[in-house]
Parts: sequence; structure tokens; C-alpha cells
Amino acid sequence: MKVSFLGATETVTGSKYLVETGSRKFLVDCGLYQGQKKEALMNREPLPIDACEIDAIFLTHGHLDHCGFIPKLIKDGFCGKIFATEATIEIAKIILLDSARIQESDATKYTSKNNPLSTPLYSLEDTQDSFSLFHKVELNKAFMIDDLEITYMNAGHILGASSVYLKGEKTILFSGDLGRYEDPIMYPPSDICEADYIVMESTYGSRNHSSMNPLVELEKILEDVVKNNRVLLVPSFAVARAQLFVHYLSQIFAKREDLKIPSFVSSPMTNAVTEIYKKFSSETKLSEEEFINSMSSVRFLEFSKDYSKLNKKKGPLIIVAASGMISGGRILKYLDHFGKHSNNKVLLIGYQAEGTIGYHLENDIREVSLLGHRMIVKAEIQKLENLSAHAGQDELLQWLSTNKNPKTQVILVHGEDKAQNDLKLKIEKDLSLQVSLSKEIREINF
Repeated sequence: MKVSFLGATETVTGSKYLVETGSRKFLVDCGLYQGQKKEALMNREPLPIDACEIDAIFLTHGHLDHCGFIPKLIKDGFCGKIFATEATIEIAKIILLDSARIQESDATKYTSKNNPLSTPLYSLEDTQDSFSLFHKVELNKAFMIDDLEITYMNAGHILGASSVYLKGEKTILFSGDLGRYEDPIMYPPSDICEADYIVMESTYGSRNHSSMNPLVELEKILEDVVKNNRVLLVPSFAVARAQLFVHYLSQIFAKREDLKIPSFVSSPMTNAVTEIYKKFSSETKLSEEEFINSMSSVRFLEFSKDYSKLNKKKGPLIIVAASGMISGGRILKYLDHFGKHSNNKVLLIGYQAEGTIGYHLENDIREVSLLGHRMIVKAEIQKLENLSAHAGQDELLQWLSTNKNPKTQVILVHGEDKAQNDLKLKIEKDLSLQVSLSKEIREINF
């Protein structure tokens, strides 16, 4: 068996790992690089293998940096099966359709036909062609492809997220993205079964999450919003983060009637993903009834006329909208309207990538460009910590410590340089395991 690391070797996006066994070739994940122009161009670079030679894709979860390259692979000739949990399949379809629309929209921004970004990476049609290739798998239930045994295990993180075991002469475990141990909605990652090699994410390999209780901090924020009649803008990712934030709101509203103010989710994608969470609530810590009750604390807007009416409302008011980094979506219009008033507040609840408006605001750069013009954001900016769906350093070590094979070799992926280097040292010191960095070895043979 041979594993080549085709993406996410020095970054936290673009996950793609090529597995070759005998005459078969597989990809574990097939993600897009995300970021600015440099990353967009990286998605245009040819893979070191023809798409038609790949027999199947084992998809760990539905985030764009793990599934977003699938339509391009199909456009290039891939026609194999894509294996994933049912919840992952449903989330991936929503994510991929949105990505195709963005690809087509972004291409119109470039006037020169010589610019590779002037052509969409893939189209809506390419994306829809991918849907017939998805095949659902069940957690903890092994299946065979020739002599290779494949098992999906719970990874926490987001709905449907999995770690993938591939067992031939040796066993290799791909962690996927690992979730939190105390997440109020998702179960923690499953313990590790026997593995000779572990390909492990390292997103938060150099740091731990705050020990602060987000409920306590959010309650203080709402007290301020009510007292000063503020409009609270909450840029949020549609998958996992929005549902978690609304869940926290519902808990505060239940105990503090005085803080129960009009609250809206203005994001069609968030609406669709929330319905998937409801459908698969049995895979979460909440029953369907509990989940519905939790989400009923806010109003999910469905129609454009409702969305446009929000700009006429006054505080106290909460608006949750995509995108989480203020890089697109309806949050741009809300920021344009409400962000110019110093009495209002923008609450950042997730990671803000360099170059995004969210990154600028997080770093107190108030003059930003949006919707074709420049503006100065006068609203107060605040960050709510500890809502991440990614395991922190201690949680990564906690998961890895469930491995009982002292000879397991660990290969770190899906992390920036510092995260990988720091986690490598911690694993070697605390768990005495051999650790390699994918950016240095590029491939393993066993």
C-alpha cells in the first residue's frame, strides 16, 4: 500500500490523500483549497494522477475543504463511487451546489480570457453529475473492496463526520477533522481501534481552546445588547456553527426572559443544513424534539421580502447570517447597513482567514471594501471564543492516547507549520509515538 499526500500538507484546506493498493487507486477526501487568489490558483494545478484512474473516494465529511474538488474531478473524468455517511452526503450536496454558484459568479469578475480564474472551476451541471456517485455507508460497519476493508467511525466535529480505517496487510486510519469532547450537540470522537499508521489533522495543534464558558460570555453580551438597544450582527458558518450558536441562545432565553429579544437567521444554506440536523438528530446528543425546541428560539427567514425587511428594524435585535468570515452572502448587506452605526455590534464566532473582512475587523482594521465600495465599520467588534468544532491540542492528544499500539506511526496533515511542529513535539514527548509531517515525507509505502 502507498499513500501520497496531495493536499493539506502545509495548510488547513485542500485535503486529498491518494491511496494505492495493488491495481486500485482511491482518494481519501477531495477538498478545495480556500483563501485568496493564490489558493484559487492552487485548485487549478493538475493532480499527479488521471481522474479516470481513481476507483473511489472515501469522504470523511461535508466541509468544502474536504469535498469541494469532487465536481472538478468528475469534470476531468472520475466516474467511481463516493462513499460517505448519509448525513455527510446531504450536507455535501448543499455545500457543493453553493460552491458551484460561487465559482460561476467569481469567474465573471475577471475580464481577461487568459486569466485561468475567468473560467469556473466547475459548473452547477458538473456538481449535479456528482450526486449519482454518492453511496452511503454506516458507522462501525465494515465493507470490502477487493482485499481492502473499510470502516467509518464517528469523528465528532459536524453532523456525519467520520474517521476512516483502511485495512489491508497494514491498517491506516485517516482521522478526518476531529470534534470537541464537550460539544453540547455532537458526540465526541470514537476511540481509536488498532492502527499501524494514523494520518491525523493538526488544525489546532499549537493551541488549546479557551476554558471560558461561552454561555456566560454570551449572556453578558445580550445584557449589553438589550440595555443599549443594539443590533447584534453574527456572521456564521452554515454548518454546525450556526446551529450551535442558536442552541446557546435558546438556553439563555429559557432562563432569562428579559434577554429574549427578536432573533433571526438570514441564510438559505443555514436553513437547509438545519433541516438536515433535524432529520439526523438521533446522531446528536439532542432528541428531535429537543433540537426543534432549541432552533425555535429564533426565526429562520425563508423569503427575500422578509430578509430585506430586517434592515428597517431597530435594536435590540439579533441577526445571524452567512458567511462566517464576512466574505460573501447576506451578512455583507447587513454589515453595510448596520455596521456604520457605533451603537451596533458585530460578534465574531469563528476563525477569520487572512484577507477576509472578518480578519480585518478582528484586527481592528475598520476600513473595508464590500459590495463595490469602501466603508468604515463603526460598530463595536467582539469575539466569542470556544465555539470551534475542531479539537484543540489537548483534545487531539486525548483522542490519540486511546490508541493502544505503541508502534503506531503518526503522520500530521491539515495544519499550518507551527501547528504541525508543535503537535509533533507534544505527541513525541507525551505519547512516545513516532511522528512525521506530510509536508516533509510526501508519501509513505508499507
